[in-house]
This record gives sequence, structure tokens and C-alpha cells, in this order.
Amino acid sequence: MYKNKYINLNSICLLAKKSPTIIGLLLLALCTSNCSNTKADLTVFDKTKLAIEESRNVVSYLSQSGIMKARLTAPLMIRYTSDSTRIEFTKGLHTEFFVINAALPQGVDTNVVESHIYSKFGKYTEFNNKVYLKDSVKCYNALKQDTLWCDDLWWDQALETIYTYGKFRFKTHDGQDMHGDGNQTGFKAKQDLSEYTLYRSTGQMLAPQGSLPQ
Repeated sequence: MYKNKYINLNSICLLAKKSPTIIGLLLLALCTSNCSNTKADLTVFDKTKLAIEESRNVVSYLSQSGIMKARLTAPLMIRYTSDSTRIEFTKGLHTEFFVINAALPQGVDTNVVESHIYSKFGKYTEFNNKVYLKDSVKCYNALKQDTLWCDDLWWDQALETIYTYGKFRFKTHDGQDMHGDGNQTGFKAKQDLSEYTLYRSTGQMLAPQGSLPQ
């Protein structure tokens, strides 16, 4: 028979604030309103040493050295803890990354969002420090107006890169429109889409300056 109980969030919030990467953001997702005193809707099920924690209507902020870096929202988050930990967003998630400006007194203008990531499903695994996104994935740089659509996407936290070997479409602000059909194609970029590499893609691409015959 399952045993239900509430969880004290203080220790979770303390751990999350010490992490400068998306790990901290995912842990903070256990607390609504950036670890406020509001009670989270959490339930624990103990079965074969597997702990399951649920949080609904998640709104979480990630800051580092007093600088607000990102905001994550999700209708449902499930955290599984056994030999290793994984966190799943089974009803979708949306992450916003703020502009970091060292010239500003607090380092960031929180009214300016640099980029967004959307997906209908997300999973973070602790052992490899990566996030896997799938189903209607969209990455959008709001400042440059560049957009990536793909079936699935890996997000490497340590390297701050995103990549996919599945179907994708990448459209840039200067009119380039590139596609990959998932057959030995690929796309790899910085997580803000500021730099990218295409593998065996097709579509409209600008030729490098000086590469065309005179």
C-alpha cells in the first residue's frame, strides 16, 4: 500500500541555489515561486526503494551570484529517485533565458528574454548531466529571430550545447532555411543558437563571401 506524505522543501531549495547550471533550475522546479513558503503539491510513493515526487504548476527561477539567468514553467514535474535521479516533464515545459549584461548594476535586464526552449516532453538524467527533449521541440532566439524546430533534442549542460540527429528545420533572420531529414543529418549549436553546425542538410543557405566565381 502506498504511503503519502508532504516533503520539507528547505533542503531542496538550498541545494538548488548552490548549482549554477540547469541542474539547479530543475531542482528549483520542486519549489514554486523561487522557493517561496507556498506549499507545493507534492506526493511521495515508496515502492521497491523508488521515491516519486510530483509538483504541479511549476514556476522556477535560476540565479547565479545574484544574477537572474532563467525561468522555467511547467504544468507537471515528476522526480524519480532510486540508484540515480531523473526528472521528467510529461506535460511540457518552457524555459526562458534572460539577457546577461555585465554593464548593468545587477548584471541582467530581467525584462529582456534572449531565447526560449519549448517541448511537450523533457527528461533530465543526473548521471550524464543532460536534458532530453522531444515532441514539437522549438528553440527560438528572440533577439536574432533565429528558430530551430525538431522532433527531439539533446541539451548538454556542461558544454552549453544543443544537438539533434533527427528531423529538423532551422530558419535564420537573414533568409536561410535549412532542413535535415534524419537520415545521417544533424544539427549542433550553442544553446542560444549564436553559433551552429549543420551535417548533410539541404535548403537555402548563403554562400560565404568570396566563394562565388567572379
